Formats: sequence, structure tokens, C-alpha cells
Amino acid sequence: MASEEGTSVFDNWIFKEYSELWCWLGHRPCNWSALSEKHPSSSDLASSKEKLPAARFRLTKCHRATRTNISYRLNQFLSTPLWIGLNSLDFDSGWQWSNGNPFRYLNWAPGCPSSQPGLNCAVLNPGKGAKWEDKACSNKLGYICRKGNATNLIPTVPVNSQLSYCSNHWVPYAGHCYYIERSKKIWKEALAACHKDGGDLASIHNIEEHSFVISQLGYLPSDDLWIGLNDLKMHMLFEWSDGSHVTFTKWHTGEPSHSSNLQEDCVLMKGKDGKWTDHICEKQYGYICKKKASSKPHGAPEIVEQGCKKGWTRYGFHCYYVGSDMQSFTEANQTCKSKASSLVTVDDRYEHAYLISLVGLRPEKYFWLGLSNTEDRDTFRWTTGQDVRFTHFNVNLPGAVLH
Repeated sequence: MASEEGTSVFDNWIFKEYSELWCWLGHRPCNWSALSEKHPSSSDLASSKEKLPAARFRLTKCHRATRTNISYRLNQFLSTPLWIGLNSLDFDSGWQWSNGNPFRYLNWAPGCPSSQPGLNCAVLNPGKGAKWEDKACSNKLGYICRKGNATNLIPTVPVNSQLSYCSNHWVPYAGHCYYIERSKKIWKEALAACHKDGGDLASIHNIEEHSFVISQLGYLPSDDLWIGLNDLKMHMLFEWSDGSHVTFTKWHTGEPSHSSNLQEDCVLMKGKDGKWTDHICEKQYGYICKKKASSKPHGAPEIVEQGCKKGWTRYGFHCYYVGSDMQSFTEANQTCKSKASSLVTVDDRYEHAYLISLVGLRPEKYFWLGLSNTEDRDTFRWTTGQDVRFTHFNVNLPGAVLH
């Protein structure tokens, strides 16, 4: 393929500058508006997922283009920073990729990220070995897009797993058993203790599993607990100690920090939301163990949720039932009343986390709550009449009421 003026051609990819903006789109060059119009929902600002020998970053699977060639071309043809998808725009969380990929690989330039406020978006700087720097998001810079399948291919754990038996102090969830141990150990000692008990330090793979941990294991807002995430094997690349894929991260604000003067190679879960922070492995904390569940032994008594009917689950002082048949809000409300109950109210973040763990792995996509504005279009109320003390609406919701 012949190259056009201002265009770099390597293998099957075109890399071209248009009005100081950069874009990638298969075989042919394009300007940014053409890219966004033609592929409005299939591209993202580039996310980096694994450590590479030469470039130390990954844009995407670039067909036949080699990783080394990508690194060489970036350094050869670019001299100004380029936006990537890394940001800390959610001020209640740490750094994260804009497409939702787990943030597990760090490639910061020395002194970055800065503690200076307002630097919430990250750039890749070819002039500094393709390292990342944090900058004010309002800066006008070039950027890198990528397209393709950004979702992980790890199969979802089936809800009705046949392996659901956990002995003694272990708590079952989605084919695994868990428990919290608050006796303090350094990370490696905690790992050895979990191994001795037939498990590993806990790996957490989705929001449902994370919600289970903070809502059903007796987790406390004051807890500091080791989990299995660490970068001991390869510096700046976080992996689970049980060898499972990293498909989910939940970092604290400003994390992972990986302070240059400290070896923060192991990860703690802490705080009221159970978010994560990298920390010195030789410090002593409690820990969470996890192992695979087993088949129920013959003759073992069936576990019944105390005070709840069969088919209901207990959390705190209440029992919960998940209906799988599709109903309207009014129908669902009547069904709950016929069971001497009500559509669920959500009183705090921990009950909300419990509900996520309860329904998140089910095939149904949406579930009715008892919150509605059917009686007063300007006010949302619980069907039970109790005060609304907690909400967790999605972005830009609830929308404006149309009269």
C-alpha cells in the first residue's frame, strides 16, 4: 500500500495527522468527525492492559502490526502528548479507564500522577518513552482511539452453581466460599494461611462479587484487609495470587499510588465502600480468604435462612425474594402484597450492595424496586410510605418530569 503525504503506513494500520488530531481506523485515514460519525459507539480512547517488552503499553490488538513497531512509530513520528482513556474524573474513586477495563498496569512517568489538584486526565507522552502523565482535562491535545471488543471474555459464573457447599466458617457465593480473618499478618503470611485452609487470598472479578464481600461477610467500615491482588511477580502489573484473570478493579481515590519511595506491591480493601489501595506488603492486617465450593455431602442438613420461608434469603432483619417472571410495576407490587411483603426498599449502601450480589448474576436485566412517583409526579416515594433516606440513581436520572 502506498503512503500519502503526512501518513505513516505500517502493516495493516494507517496513522495520520489531521488538524493536529490523530486517529486510527483500519486501512484508511480519516478525520475525527468521520471516525465519530461512522463508528459512534465502537471506539474508545486507548486503554492499556498489559506490560509490553518495548513500548510498555498496549493500544489494542493491531492485527499484524507488531508491538515493537507501534512503539517505534510513536516515538519516530510524534513529539507531543496524546490523550488516552485513563482518568480520575469520578472523585469518589481512583484512576480508571474510560471504557471500564480494569486498571491493573501502571506506566506513569517519574513524579506522576501529581498530587496537584485538577490534573484528572492522562496522556501518553512519546517524548518520554511513551510514559503517562496527568494533565488538566481542558488542554487541547491529540488523542488515540481504539475500536474493537473492549469487554472481557471471562465467562460469568452461573447463578445456580451445583457447587454451593461451604463448611464451618466459610460463606458461600456463586460457586465459591469466603471468610474474613481479622488476626493481623503480613501479606505473604496471610496468603500462606489461606493456602493452609485450602484456599487463596480473595480475588474479586465483578461488582456483584465485590458487593457480596462488603455486605454478607461481616465486613466493617473500619476494616483493612488483604486481598490477592499484587504486583510482586512483575512490577507495576497487578495480578491475582490465585492466577485468575483481572477483570475488575475498585480503587480508592488517588490509587493505585505506588509511591516511588515505597514498595507498595500488595492491595488492601478498606473503608466504608471496600475500595482498594496498594500498600507495603510487610505491614500486618487482616485478610479475606476464598476457595472453590464443593458438592453438598450426603446427609448434610439443608441450610434454612432463619426466620424466612423456603426460597427467601435473609439479610439483616429482613427476608428477600427475587421473582423471575416479567411483570409491570403495578403487577409486581400486587404480587409482593400477596406474599405478605412489599417491593423492596433500600435503606443504605450495604443493603444496596446485598441486592447487587443477589440479582447481579441472574439472567434478568432489570428488577423493580418499591420507589416510584406514580402518586406525585414531582416526588419519588417508597410504596411502604417510609422516608427515602438513600438513593443510587444512574447518571442524569431521574430525568425531568414532563407535564
